[in-house]
Amino acid sequence: MATALTLYVLWGYDFERIAGRIQFRGAGYQSDIFCGYQSKFFGWPNMYTPEDFFDTDEIESLHTALVILNLLLALSWPVAPGSSRGYQ
Repeated sequence: MATALTLYVLWGYDFERIAGRIQFRGAGYQSDIFCGYQSKFFGWPNMYTPEDFFDTDEIESLHTALVILNLLLALSWPVAPGSSRGYQ
């Protein structure tokens, strides 16, 4: 039983992912926050090495986190009377 469990752990594959987004909106602005995380584990005998030279159980365990912040502002600048805006 312990050998079968060990083989599953060393030769298995596991992938987990979670993500979410929050958005705030108001008069003249919008902001978004995105967060994500993923975890990946996989293993196989002689995954990267030739079987003739090495007889190893190789595993990879990768973890990635991502955070993005986005801010959009609608700015309006006052136009002075008599300015050249609009090229009249």
